[in-house]
Amino acid sequence: MSRVHAVIHWSVHFLSPPFIGAGPTTADADRATVLDAAGDPIIPGSSVKGRLRHHCERIARALKVACCEGPQADMMCPHYYFRSSEDAPTPVAGYEHFFCPVCLIFGSPWLASPLHFSDWSCAAEVGVDSDTWQALEKTALRTGIGMNRYTRTVQEQRLFVTRTVAPALPAVFKGRAQGFLPADLGLEALLYAGALDICRIGGGNSRGLGWIDRADDNSLRVSVGEKGSEQPMDRDALGAGLEKLQEVFGTQNSSDGGDAE
Repeated sequence: MSRVHAVIHWSVHFLSPPFIGAGPTTADADRATVLDAAGDPIIPGSSVKGRLRHHCERIARALKVACCEGPQADMMCPHYYFRSSEDAPTPVAGYEHFFCPVCLIFGSPWLASPLHFSDWSCAAEVGVDSDTWQALEKTALRTGIGMNRYTRTVQEQRLFVTRTVAPALPAVFKGRAQGFLPADLGLEALLYAGALDICRIGGGNSRGLGWIDRADDNSLRVSVGEKGSEQPMDRDALGAGLEKLQEVFGTQNSSDGGDAE
């Protein structure tokens, strides 16, 4: 089957410091955000992929396009649709079994993802010279408390300290994802819609961490086409692609195999 090369470029400014709590525990913090070898904060590509998959699933279901139910392996494609052979939808061309559009983009335990996600690296904003950037503290400590929801008071021995990206750090996080998607299925439109829908990333969102500046029109660019000659997608292409997605996946999934006993 034919494939189209898709590339996503991110250049993100954060309104509040992001926190990816996979870093090591230190003497002064219970949890620390992830840093690279140089000590600069990064957003791991796996975190970006997981967040983007969540938004694509939400959009697909809003469009009445059935998706499997991750992350449990036995509830993901192709098993999710083959618990009842009578209700199993017809596979798209080039695949032995049926995979939902989200799994075709991001993979499942039985299908490798065609996309590769790089880490979002942290770099100085335009106008910040290298000496100033090197002298800046890239992380900061943030204290938090645990609440007792019954008494609505602070829980005893629940003071914790996290190390996040420093607030108001003059930085931009840049990353990309790329790969070959099956063509003429509307997958690139779903990918674009999911990327547009992301407004926060990382942990502590309810505490105000990791919110993205969506007013920046240059923060996201999605391009598709032949490799080396990709063209940026616009809102017209997005609408047409989502209609194609519904045409291909929405009708044949009307009797969802996931509802079978």
